[in-house]
Amino acid sequence: MKNTKFSLTTDIENKEVTLMCHFKLEGVLNHTTMLIFNTSAQRDVDDEITDLSIILHDKESFKSTCQVFGVAQKTVNNFINHALWFAVKNNEDIQIDCIDSMWLRHQECMPRLITQEV
Repeated sequence: MKNTKFSLTTDIENKEVTLMCHFKLEGVLNHTTMLIFNTSAQRDVDDEITDLSIILHDKESFKSTCQVFGVAQKTVNNFINHALWFAVKNNEDIQIDCIDSMWLRHQECMPRLITQEV
């Protein structure tokens, strides 16, 4: 869908990641859907992250959201996991607001996305 944007927020303390999809529907100016993922993180004795992942409860909503983004589910999943890893590694929550959904394909741009320098 054209002009689709996304927002992503991590909440390390509550072990949650929120993904929002902002788009226009016919007859409605703006529409937003929100998905909340629980997360799991495991660390080793040196406090290095060994396993970090999101736990997807509603696969159909995630599938629909990815279709609206026009981005493959695996790509969006990788982006979310990368954002979570970045947040946990830096011990700081991330907040990405209303960015074009094409950036979901570019997880290597995470530092720029976090500072909104796109």
